Amino acid sequence: MKQFIELIKELRKTPRGKGILFFAFYFIVFLILFIVLSFSKKTGYVEKDYEVGEEAFFNTAPIVGGNYHFIYTITKDNIKYVYEGDRDGNNELFTLNNKTYYYDGNKYYLDNKEVDNPYIYSDFINFNNTSLLIENAMLDYKTDYRSGITKYSFLISSNTINSLINNKETDIDEVPNNIIINSDEDSIVNEITYHLDSYCEYDSNCKDKLEINLSYDKFGEIEEIVKK
Repeated sequence: MKQFIELIKELRKTPRGKGILFFAFYFIVFLILFIVLSFSKKTGYVEKDYEVGEEAFFNTAPIVGGNYHFIYTITKDNIKYVYEGDRDGNNELFTLNNKTYYYDGNKYYLDNKEVDNPYIYSDFINFNNTSLLIENAMLDYKTDYRSGITKYSFLISSNTINSLINNKETDIDEVPNNIIINSDEDSIVNEITYHLDSYCEYDSNCKDKLEINLSYDKFGEIEEIVKK
């Protein structure tokens, strides 16, 4: 350190030495600024960083096949909606608020009378849409557990959701939404959870919180569903 200080003193005695010190000082300043800016870009949520599809390895065929028991829990602004039932192909029989609904792949019925779709945020329950969203999301992390369960976490912006689901182009600067996918020891997806608080802020039907949990089991065990 003493030799370094003496060198600086010697350089300051001549015009050339002063020039060297001047350029050395600004080189160090710009180097520090470059490091700080590079670090901030890596740690911040930059939209382009989480809207690129990433590959993950899990099996969705049993869901696509459409024979399973399900529980869909949707929490919107602390109000919870729970749908539980069975699906076989395009047909469903499920309950909501102690009422039993039947779906024939086209229309919904309650007490043999046609009714409006009872699902809120049904676009997120449609697995075709789920697949589309995942393809356009970024795989944030993957966790393998000793039990055989694997958890995948994806990030996706509200802009992407609006474009793919609502056919609406928006330019929202926000923290990304989160999609969590759980698969079992056979890599079969058995649970999907959407954390959509950011999306909720721009949805006229939602104020603060939106979480959608889709749980699947009993794959291939559901008998033919008959209208009741």
